[in-house]
Amino acid sequence: MHMNFTYQDIRIMPVRYRHWYLNRLVAYFEKRNDMYDRVTNPSQTKDSDFNNFNKFNDMLNKKFSP
Repeated sequence: MHMNFTYQDIRIMPVRYRHWYLNRLVAYFEKRNDMYDRVTNPSQTKDSDFNNFNKFNDMLNKKFSP
């Protein structure tokens, strides 16, 4: 995912846009690697999903408890 930017395009960008672009690129590759890890290790996915559900459930309980 390079969004059709050349190296020169990136160099011309103002610094804050370069930071945004790099952060976006890092997030994309982290997400892609995470999805790859989930496919290669399906047993970890179930534990991870269950932990995420517990976090979500705790968040809801805190928000809606009197």
